[in-house]
Amino acid sequence: MSPIPSDVLAEIQKEYTDGFPEKIATIKAALSSNNWNALAEITHKIAGSGKTYQMPELSTLSRAIEMRLLKFQACDETAQLGAQKLIEALEARRAGRSVEVDNGLMSQIAA
Repeated sequence: MSPIPSDVLAEIQKEYTDGFPEKIATIKAALSSNNWNALAEITHKIAGSGKTYQMPELSTLSRAIEMRLLKFQACDETAQLGAQKLIEALEARRAGRSVEVDNGLMSQIAA
């Protein structure tokens, strides 16, 4: 498989990030209503699509949050922290900034 030309990748990534405000709103609504199921659903979707659009850090963080939510069947303080960091990551990517996932946070979420 040949790599995607950078101009094509940039265009599809822009189309993807244009949908981030809706994803952020969904995350915030799930957090404000303490709806762990809705949060698990949106993090599942981001985990899958992040890799597709070559944004693996979004996938990694989203998958960890989703797994925690499914494990505890609740939106505990650690899942909420992870979701806030995911919002920050989505906002950064939408603004064209790179994102690095904090390994300490990932360890905390995975615990």
